Amino acid sequence: MLSLTVSPTGGLPLCDQIVAGIKRQIDDRHLRPGTKLPSIRSFAESYHVSRFTVVEAYDRLVAMGYLQSRRGAGFYTAAAPAHADGAHPQPSDNHKRNEQLVWLIRRLLESDENTILAGGPWLPNSWLDEAGIRQSLNVLARKNGAYLLEYGHPFGYLPLREHLAQMLAGLGITAHPGQILLTHGTSQALELVIRYMLKPGDAALVDDPGYYNMFGNLRLQGIEMLPVPRNPDGPDIAVLDTLAEAHRPKVYFTQSVMTESHRHRHEPACRLQGAAGGRAPQLHGRGR
Repeated sequence: MLSLTVSPTGGLPLCDQIVAGIKRQIDDRHLRPGTKLPSIRSFAESYHVSRFTVVEAYDRLVAMGYLQSRRGAGFYTAAAPAHADGAHPQPSDNHKRNEQLVWLIRRLLESDENTILAGGPWLPNSWLDEAGIRQSLNVLARKNGAYLLEYGHPFGYLPLREHLAQMLAGLGITAHPGQILLTHGTSQALELVIRYMLKPGDAALVDDPGYYNMFGNLRLQGIEMLPVPRNPDGPDIAVLDTLAEAHRPKVYFTQSVMTESHRHRHEPACRLQGAAGGRAPQLHGRGR
């Protein structure tokens, strides 16, 4: 039975009080593994807090490994790790990083249009061509077509894929529109690449620092991340070579724009990846 004290005058944010209270009951075995927690609405009504506060608390507890989210069924307590000395289990570093990641993504997604998203991948609205987007949408809306009502082609809007094929041809890259897949953004594209290229337990090189959202996706897929430090002139090639030789990763996710000297020095590591995985694309994300 869930028993908590949540008070606006408790000295801690309401979300922190909920997280600490549920953690304590799980650590003390007052909540057995598999116990179903109250629904978000029921919890909010019982403890006189907002649903948003409950959602954030449950999300943090899931990220920390204390709760499990079951689609359509709610939230359940997870099995607490056993400790021979009887001490209370402490969240692992990975759980702490996941908790921080959930917090960071939520903060960014909830920010208003005047917030400067220094840690996010979004461009300021003032940099975007709002007038051009409105004009294009108006033109499409005036055209007859089932694309206004139906899902459309799984690969994405054909005229746009044809336009991208022409742009790639101008760069010397031959690609048929049928070989181009449109995604809803970088995160979905990276997730598809991760699922296709890697399996749980594989290793991947990543920039340090790098894109936090991709790090969370890699952790979710069970991928071991090998951090390559970022120097003012690009990745630390010595570290990259050492990691590539020791772990033989299949993929290197990077947003660096390498100098020519870095590109030439990076080739041995790329050949090493190819020998290890048989398929070794270099994913150099050109940040925009």
